[in-house]
Amino acid sequence: MQETVRQCGLYRDCLKTQRGYWRHIVGEGEAQDRGAWSTGNGWAAYGMVRVLHTLQGWSGSAHMTGEADQLKSWIKEILDEAMRSNTDHGLLRNYLDDEDSFGEIAGTALLSAAAYRMALNDPGMFPRDYIEWAKVNRRKLSTMAS
Repeated sequence: MQETVRQCGLYRDCLKTQRGYWRHIVGEGEAQDRGAWSTGNGWAAYGMVRVLHTLQGWSGSAHMTGEADQLKSWIKEILDEAMRSNTDHGLLRNYLDDEDSFGEIAGTALLSAAAYRMALNDPGMFPRDYIEWAKVNRRKLSTMAS
């Protein structure tokens, strides 16, 4: 579990922007996409939620509160920036850092799911406004399915 948390941190070290979003792909030339893809940020946040829940459910994790707190802070960084992002017709933009990017369903859904899970996991660190933000997104997403 320590290695899993360390790997999450290494990804963060490579991908995190000044604002707190994660870039999509860091590389050379055409292999890179330094934009903050909302679906990629959703994968990162929700993936760390899954790691956190596994860690918390593991019998050997009693001494790993620091790792759990670290995961929570990394998830919070992403969610806080997503919550501050401008939307397009109520959806997070495909690229969170691009005002011209279109509203996108998958990233909105994943980041909202992460907000719900974390508000239940640690309501002190993820207070009611996370649930309210996710609820607004869920309502918008439900109109998209109609």
